[in-house]
Amino acid sequence: MRYFLMILLASCLFSSQAYSEVYRWVDAAGKVHYSDSPHADAEVVHIAPAPTPVTPVEQSAGGTEETKAVDEEDEAEAYQIKILTPEHDEAIRDNAGNVVVFVKVTPSLEPDKGYAFVVYLDGTESKEKQTTPQFTLQNVDRGTHELRVELMDNKNKVLSTASATFHLQRHSVLHKNNTNN
Repeated sequence: MRYFLMILLASCLFSSQAYSEVYRWVDAAGKVHYSDSPHADAEVVHIAPAPTPVTPVEQSAGGTEETKAVDEEDEAEAYQIKILTPEHDEAIRDNAGNVVVFVKVTPSLEPDKGYAFVVYLDGTESKEKQTTPQFTLQNVDRGTHELRVELMDNKNKVLSTASATFHLQRHSVLHKNNTNN
């Protein structure tokens, strides 16, 4: 078993050396070729090693008291929203075109803080901001729609965004009853 591992290790070392050079040459038609094996008119191309990824260095925890207070305030307002209904890619059947939307907010919103939900249907903002996480879109045309909900604070700063696609199916007057007479 040791003998096998030594051969495997040696072959890995030699194979990395064999592929360490790249050759370039131009043929009679003027086409440029690259290869890992030498050619009669080839020149060696030196390739720089790939850069190593650099991770950002964390800054020290120091700073002014004002900076710390602002950071704590930002962390306290790290809200996440998710559209629970309609689910992404859901087909909804409603002849009146009503779509009930329910949004889950984590962590829960504090009442009387001025939070609002701004609703976009197919990129168009609704006329009214919603103050509760459950609301109904009315008279939506049939077809596929993009829904986006933004949670905003009392200063109109967007705290979180969620989106979903849904398909509304409504009866059409073009589809007459199939009655066999």
